[in-house]
Amino acid sequence: MEFKPSKSRSISIIKGKLTAKQFYISGEPIPTVLEKPIKSLGQWYNADLNDATPGTLKLWCFQFGLLPRILWRLTMYELSLNHAIRLERLVSSYIKKWLGLPKCLNSVGLYSDGILSLPIASLVDEFKCAKVRLEMSLTDSRDPIVRGTAPTLATGRKWTPATSVLQAKSALRHRDVVGHVQQGRGGFGLGAVTHRWQQASVTEC
Repeated sequence: MEFKPSKSRSISIIKGKLTAKQFYISGEPIPTVLEKPIKSLGQWYNADLNDATPGTLKLWCFQFGLLPRILWRLTMYELSLNHAIRLERLVSSYIKKWLGLPKCLNSVGLYSDGILSLPIASLVDEFKCAKVRLEMSLTDSRDPIVRGTAPTLATGRKWTPATSVLQAKSALRHRDVVGHVQQGRGGFGLGAVTHRWQQASVTEC
């Protein structure tokens, strides 16, 4: 068997882009796909070939692949809110780069729930939700030993999950006291039925 470089093609991809680097066999150069595109199994290999991942795909991989793994570590380890804020700044810089957004766009534009909101979760908000869930899982556990030995979650002095849980429960108690508030010009009692938090089950809470 004799190897024929003229009937072969070489591919060299550096940093996600196709280059014109050539390879030689016995001093004879192998043509690159930039010089002579080739078709194999119905697929053309030409100058458009690259292995760069689209920014939207990178964002999808972060949102559904990397973020849950990061949140597990943020939940289990004693980290402050400032640490989560620094991580969100790093993540936001990459998100803006992947989506081609201006650097001056702040976190409100990225993670707000407005009319043109993006399906992106804020790492700080997810961090707070994870810590609050952990706080309620420990303090509201059915096991009295777990409730009695629930540790204080250390998240810094700026924000604590225990305070957020108390504020949320106070707001729910206040809503139970106020009751159903009529809005608009409808008659009294017209509207959706308001469920009382004090009468809710453990699952509903």
